[in-house]
Amino acid sequence: MSHSELTTILEAETLAQDPTEERVTQRLRDYWNTLRGGQQFPSRANFRMEAVTGLGPHAFALDLPHGVDDPVFRFVGKALSDDCGKDFTLMPLSAVPPHTLLAEVARRYTDVIDRKTPVEFAEEHVGADGSTTLFRGAMLPFSEDGQTLDFIVGAITYKKKSSETTLAAVPAARPAAVPAADTARADEGAAVAPSAVGHVSGLPRLSQSLEECQALAREVVQADSKSRATLYRALESAYAFYFECEGDPEAYAELRTAAGIGLQVRAPFTPIVKLVFGIEYDKTRLSEYATALCYARRNNRTAETVKSFIETHEGGIKGCVKAERATRRAEKGARRDDLEVARGILRQTPAIGRIPDANPGKAEFVVMLGRRAGDDGGTIDVLRVLDEKRSAVEAVVKRTAKTIAKELAAAGTS
Repeated sequence: MSHSELTTILEAETLAQDPTEERVTQRLRDYWNTLRGGQQFPSRANFRMEAVTGLGPHAFALDLPHGVDDPVFRFVGKALSDDCGKDFTLMPLSAVPPHTLLAEVARRYTDVIDRKTPVEFAEEHVGADGSTTLFRGAMLPFSEDGQTLDFIVGAITYKKKSSETTLAAVPAARPAAVPAADTARADEGAAVAPSAVGHVSGLPRLSQSLEECQALAREVVQADSKSRATLYRALESAYAFYFECEGDPEAYAELRTAAGIGLQVRAPFTPIVKLVFGIEYDKTRLSEYATALCYARRNNRTAETVKSFIETHEGGIKGCVKAERATRRAEKGARRDDLEVARGILRQTPAIGRIPDANPGKAEFVVMLGRRAGDDGGTIDVLRVLDEKRSAVEAVVKRTAKTIAKELAAAGTS
């Protein structure tokens, strides 16, 4: 990957996570526009659903493998699946029933194909039950080869019409867990310690969902030791609860605060399983449950399909954990490749000055603290070489290389 391509991807993902932009559809549009660089379409290989904050539950992806007549859904987010009453992932667009929000996609996707540009829309939608929903949507074209439009990614946020006039995403309701048969052995000796948070005042919906999840978790230890059915039901419930929390981040933050649980950006399911199973629950099992659910999320499983996904995966929970950890190792290797690109940029950048090195032979790149001297000479006094963690230095290296690469590109020397 060239440093210019790396810069484009990093810049696109930064915009996609802009906390000042509340509209999911606009974050998606900004991501698309930056990701494509100077091309007509962005590469679908560089697109990451999870890069756009809040996109997942409201997103859909259409594949056009055999032309434009009847594209196939490669992904349908939970909020849109809930509206349909069914997950249409891997199903053709023609299978979508009328009076659903996905039917709005069927009415508009050819506009993207004809114009070869993003299409945005905001209207009222009347459901099969006669209720009126306010919705905002966007659909954007992607390409496998950078020239042929063969993939469409979109998002629809919505809420039931009320006295309010603004459009915003509605947190999807968590479906009730459905018992199913199970063939694997249960974990023995696991004890459920209920989370310190119960019903939090002002958060009735999310608190009630959490209480339902915790009730299932308490059943785990009481279940027949020869069956994992109850455990899988509890994980299914926790997985659905995750999407509810994603739709209502402020309420989720209050629940975590009440339980004394921090947010873990790189392990999003860890706080969830701690809330559900309790912070005193066996740490190894908490880690395994969170990792298995993360793997299901990586594979775009919905609350309706996660249980069967884990059940049928080779090795069950432990098999999912093994697969997720292997994927993370591969991604870490890719990130190291990006880091080498960044280091290469800095190695070619002329130095603006030199100071004596009190610790020669250590890491190649260091972070220094300086102070502007305050004189008219425009000098900076270097106060100290900071003993930062390697990960912190690497983050600075990548960020600095990105800035330098942008400057080179602007100067026409990239």
